[in-house]
Amino acid sequence: QFLFFYTYEYMKRKWRRRTGQKQLTPFQNIAIGMLAGCVNVLVTQPLDTFVTMKQCSRNHDERLSLQNWRKYYVALGPSLFLSVNPGLQFALFDQGKSMLLR
Repeated sequence: QFLFFYTYEYMKRKWRRRTGQKQLTPFQNIAIGMLAGCVNVLVTQPLDTFVTMKQCSRNHDERLSLQNWRKYYVALGPSLFLSVNPGLQFALFDQGKSMLLR
């Protein structure tokens, strides 16, 4: 969650500086949330897969190599699809927060 939140806030700040807007539109907020979710998945997916493969291996002395890095992105498609949910949650939260603080 730290990586997602950090990326989300960083992208929002960069977008605001670039456009000069104080507030983001709902669409911009959702798009930034989804991009932050994708960054989170792209970084954490291989780590999660590696740990799972290591825990499930029969021979615990077996070394899992990092040479074939593609195998650590096996379920990337579904993980990217599921990253839509946190993006929507943070976008809705930010929109609600901005409406209450007006």
